[in-house]
Amino acid sequence: MTRNYYLLLSAYALSAVGNWIYKLALPLLIYERTHSALGMALAFGVTYLPFLLFSPFGGVLADRYDRRRLLWVGDTVSGVVAASLAFAVLVKPDGLWLLYPLVFLLASVEPFYHAAFQSILPSLVAPDRLARANAGLQGADNLTAFVGPLLGGGVIAAVGTLPALYVNAGSFLLSAVLIGLIRGTERSRAGEARPRRDVLEELKEGLSHVLRSPILRYGSLLFVGANFALSLFTANFMYYLASTLGLGAAQIGLVTSASGAGAIAGAVAAPRLGRGLSPGVILVAGTILEGLSITMLLPVRGPIAAALVLGAMMFFETLLVVTWFTLRQRTVPEHLLGRVVATTRLIAFCPIPIASVVAGLILRVSGSTAPVIAASGLLTMLVGIAAWRSPICASTRVSAPFVPTDTKHL
Repeated sequence: MTRNYYLLLSAYALSAVGNWIYKLALPLLIYERTHSALGMALAFGVTYLPFLLFSPFGGVLADRYDRRRLLWVGDTVSGVVAASLAFAVLVKPDGLWLLYPLVFLLASVEPFYHAAFQSILPSLVAPDRLARANAGLQGADNLTAFVGPLLGGGVIAAVGTLPALYVNAGSFLLSAVLIGLIRGTERSRAGEARPRRDVLEELKEGLSHVLRSPILRYGSLLFVGANFALSLFTANFMYYLASTLGLGAAQIGLVTSASGAGAIAGAVAAPRLGRGLSPGVILVAGTILEGLSITMLLPVRGPIAAALVLGAMMFFETLLVVTWFTLRQRTVPEHLLGRVVATTRLIAFCPIPIASVVAGLILRVSGSTAPVIAASGLLTMLVGIAAWRSPICASTRVSAPFVPTDTKHL
């Protein structure tokens, strides 16, 4: 692995810690002041709206411009917006309506950042090390699942939610410094001299590639169904821990941190399982098993059992992420990768805001998280079963064998 890759890995891990703190602090802030499950679910949904609006344009920018520079700008802007969000809470503690536009603005950076991040990786590592590189990045993300929730829960328990929001802002700015140290990432595109075309024409090219590829088409449809089903629960995840289980901030941090062990195991297992199984089989079987693990939350009443089940969920979630990202990077031409990443993510994220509102309304009417958990788990399993009957397994096995040459986890 190269120096540039380790700089990217460090920046990613640093911002991941900040994001974990933010994921705890924001919903707990809303819960403390409103005790509204719908309000928490709406904040979750607002976070994903920018992906529906801006993802295609993020892909065009990632294919047109210096991806390293786009990442640096994204981290810097995110740091400023995150600091503004914390300042808004300080100045107007009861004006929670101010949070939603700032949450939307902060999330609006991600569609541009993600496309550049996913498409820069092939220029940093050799093609035969992409699985290892993706597993390393995902493993770093999941390793911070231990540190982030513990730090966030400790800060919130000790001094409240506001300092945690400032920590998140600082993590973005430090990540920008590390990204600025990366050099020479554009050499793979040097000398191509492709003519600059109309934005809509470039968007159409990216969408056309997705629709023509059985791998991308059926994979995106799989994640449309799975994301709707999973978001029924994840939109109410913090409410489940705080209200149903009655956990405080420190306990929530511990449970979330402990569940990160499953995510790390998933990052380790992904390239190893890829040696003997096609990515289609991994994606389909992982979806079914993740749905099954969600239903296991129904009888849970304590933090230890919750941590174990959440760990199983995170194992399958990480397995799906690493497999899908690697498959996409290996099968898409480099000059199209930014647009394809943006397009497939746009398609997959479409149902998330809808699911978050639906889940909040179900919880508001029923007064219990049990119907939400049952619906989320059963629907996820049904999506996986339906995908098993689709061409995704056969098409990925024939078109893009998933055989890493180096499966050692970073």
